[in-house]
Amino acid sequence: MSTYTFICHNISSLILDNKKASQKVCNSVKQNKVNWQKVIELSSGWLVIPALYNNLEKQQLWEHIPEDIFLYLKTVHEMSEERTISMQADIRKVYGYLREHNIPVIALKGAAYHVNKLYNGVTFRIESDIDLLIPDNYLTKSYSLLKSNGFYAPKEHEKQWEKRPVGHHLPALLNKSGVEVEIHQFLYPYRLTTLLSSAEVWDDAIKYDNLPASPSPTHMIMLILLHSVMGDNGYCSHTLSLRVAQDTLLIRNQYEDEIDWQFIEVRFKAAHLLYIPSTYFHAMEYFFNIPVPANFKKTWRTSLFIQHMCFNNWLSKKTPYLYILISPIKRRYCHEKNNVATFFREYLIRFKNKLNRIINSKNT
Repeated sequence: MSTYTFICHNISSLILDNKKASQKVCNSVKQNKVNWQKVIELSSGWLVIPALYNNLEKQQLWEHIPEDIFLYLKTVHEMSEERTISMQADIRKVYGYLREHNIPVIALKGAAYHVNKLYNGVTFRIESDIDLLIPDNYLTKSYSLLKSNGFYAPKEHEKQWEKRPVGHHLPALLNKSGVEVEIHQFLYPYRLTTLLSSAEVWDDAIKYDNLPASPSPTHMIMLILLHSVMGDNGYCSHTLSLRVAQDTLLIRNQYEDEIDWQFIEVRFKAAHLLYIPSTYFHAMEYFFNIPVPANFKKTWRTSLFIQHMCFNNWLSKKTPYLYILISPIKRRYCHEKNNVATFFREYLIRFKNKLNRIINSKNT
């Protein structure tokens, strides 16, 4: 069993109570077939250590795990718990500033999962910022309001706030406590706006007392596909983010009957991108054993995607430094046109990020 698959089994066992996955995890741990150094490196990179810790706790496997591994996982888990409590308080505080001036707000991504308590009682979600969707005509007022309450834009981004550049979000605002707020004027970059509009998200948003609204379950799944599978290059680089997969499992586990799969199918089909959700949901079935919605049929792209994922995992294990050089040579948006300058810029960024991640994981 590969390290990636081992972590997938832990997440599936924890969230879906998958007995087969649970049995495989127990057998691997008890038979001492787990490379704990690689497990730590990979789970740290994907920010899923809390889920790993919670499942090992649930399966009562600590006596079979090295003491230093246990202490590391426990420490990160406790830090994640503190961070989660702090993040929830920060969301309430920031929303309070905006609500006092009648500014409409929808929490996005991790902030939305905090608002609807998606992770409550299961595990903790590690993140660094609070993503908020605010109508375009309230952006200047929001900036002034947050600025008067201790937030600021780094000097290199102050002019961008003043000019309000075209883009789906503005530069992050920080405060002295380390809280980071990212205000979105659109859901995602212009090139994908035909798939889901901000107006639809506002109309179907779920409202809460003393907290920002959150997208509907259907729109949360749509935003995962748009941000993580397409926007963050998951599909093109043949990777399946474990943290995003964890989000998807929790959303489906809690809201399966409320998700409009036909809506998702129709929107992606109209954009000639139906292969994106089809591949993603079939990959989720392959690694986490969660049924694929009936609307999405398996295609040759799915098999190719999974084969590439397995090859990438093998290559990174057998020849890590060769993998660092080769893996960034993928076009960031392979389903769109791209120019040479963008290709080289993205290559350098991905190369630098991947190298830093490996260096940091080894230092840890």
